[in-house]
Amino acid sequence: MNRTGPADLASRVALSVAEAAVALGVSEAHLRNHLHDVPHFHLGGRVLFPVAGLHDWAKRQAEREEAQAKRDAVEIMRALS
Repeated sequence: MNRTGPADLASRVALSVAEAAVALGVSEAHLRNHLHDVPHFHLGGRVLFPVAGLHDWAKRQAEREEAQAKRDAVEIMRALS
């Protein structure tokens, strides 16, 4: 695996599985098991993850989870009243 630092990743267009896993804080196996959820493409037999796509996807995931937490909190408050 090519070891890249944060400054190097900022200039990249796409990341390998290993690099994307590090960037997301998950194992390579976990990332491969969830390819259907994460933006990626294939090139020459390799799986690559577009950096911009990962940023957008992570932001959307966080927004969805926040919205769900708010809905859950409202439901709990209604149940307690």
